[in-house]
Amino acid sequence: MEIIKEELERLSDYFTGKIVTIIVAPINRQFNEKQSMDYFVGRFDHISETGIWITHPTTSCKNFYFIDHVVSIVEEQFITKNDPNYEKIVTEYKNSVEKKPNSPYVDVNQLNQFAQEAKS
Repeated sequence: MEIIKEELERLSDYFTGKIVTIIVAPINRQFNEKQSMDYFVGRFDHISETGIWITHPTTSCKNFYFIDHVVSIVEEQFITKNDPNYEKIVTEYKNSVEKKPNSPYVDVNQLNQFAQEAKS
């Protein structure tokens, strides 16, 4: 897959510095939800014709994804304790995780299942 220079610039301009999830083509390893967040969620640093660099938001570890294996880049909602709605959002999130089937938040395992179904 070849990405044209203008598209790389648009992606870089929009996503650089934002928290994203990188969705990749299926690999032969299973991840639980925490591992998926550790490996595929981070601050978008750089994109090139070769791939995408992200930085883990808490550990500062770097991850690189070859562009040929990237399916999509998903912008994530990000809040800090300075947000006036922080407590409300955290409470809502915790409640929604307990009621997972109705959760408005991304379920990485469900996305992986969708990818597997689409592949077959």
